[in-house]
Amino acid sequence: MPGQSKAGFDEARRIVELILVDEELCRLAKAVEEIFREVSQRPRKRYAVPTAADCAMVAIYLMALQQNPKKPESKAVGSGEAFRRELEAERAEIAAMVSLAHSPQTRWVKEDWLREQQELLDRIDQTLQNIEWMRPRLVPQDAYRDDIRQIAACAQQAWAETNNGRAPKSRNPDDPLCQFTVAALRLIKHDRVAWTVSAVLYNKRRK
Repeated sequence: MPGQSKAGFDEARRIVELILVDEELCRLAKAVEEIFREVSQRPRKRYAVPTAADCAMVAIYLMALQQNPKKPESKAVGSGEAFRRELEAERAEIAAMVSLAHSPQTRWVKEDWLREQQELLDRIDQTLQNIEWMRPRLVPQDAYRDDIRQIAACAQQAWAETNNGRAPKSRNPDDPLCQFTVAALRLIKHDRVAWTVSAVLYNKRRK
């Protein structure tokens, strides 16, 4: 997959060769190969069509996208934010009482109650830190969940494997990389027009 090492990609290709008997994968791999064949001939600087194994690698990724679509933001994120606000309000109130308890006028406050409130403050602080740590990790990361960028990166890697490291880089709507991505998305019912795909690849907008 995109971003893995050359050795890892080679190992994945060997695995692909063993599972090409899967009928649905074969159908999708052939469709991917046809898209590569069509778009690779468009520019003046033409590219060789990736091998069957490399096309199957792209097909596997498309199947994964189809079976595991990009999930929306976790409900835990919104709930966590509400809980954090409530905790912060509670902490402020408890801290004020603890501060008051240390004043000379309130020496009658029991020490065990004061210890309990201090422990509660410590636990609230730890909980707030845990929420702060978890929140960004529960938010879908575009770099890993963006189907447009991932398909484009996967296609570039397949091209590079067959063309001595060369792969289309231009992200304009009419260029091979964008056209391949549009057609590949259509195979898994993720319709996007070329200008949208181009804009995402240029980081001009988020999907």
